[in-house]
Amino acid sequence: AQERQAPEANIGYDPNAAASAQIMNAVAAAHADGKGVLLDFGANWCTACRALDKAMHTPKVQAVLAQYYHVVQIDLGSADSQHMALADEYAAAGTFGMPMLVVLNPDGTVRANSALTGQPKYEEAALAAWLSQWAPR
Repeated sequence: AQERQAPEANIGYDPNAAASAQIMNAVAAAHADGKGVLLDFGANWCTACRALDKAMHTPKVQAVLAQYYHVVQIDLGSADSQHMALADEYAAAGTFGMPMLVVLNPDGTVRANSALTGQPKYEEAALAAWLSQWAPR
């Protein structure tokens, strides 16, 4: 029995999104409410990204995200030059795999980067713990 799930094509990495504007808006919101910003760099065709997306929609993770974060998903699957430039800007020394999670402080500075801290496991408890660990307080 399958649980209700959105079609895989809709996991949220939009190749046509204005990622820079989305990040600016999220940082402005974070500055206002003190939450962090979670940047999720990935691709719809990326198996690990799909596993992460599924974990992000579990109850514990949704609760942590709602309490501590503004989330922006940035598509790297279409190799959009602006999106790739953003990944390079936030990546540790320009090296990253997908998905790459970057936590920003409310002022927009980088707090954590999964390329440096290590990837969380893509299951509910481990992802919720990673997000809680890096949430700005």
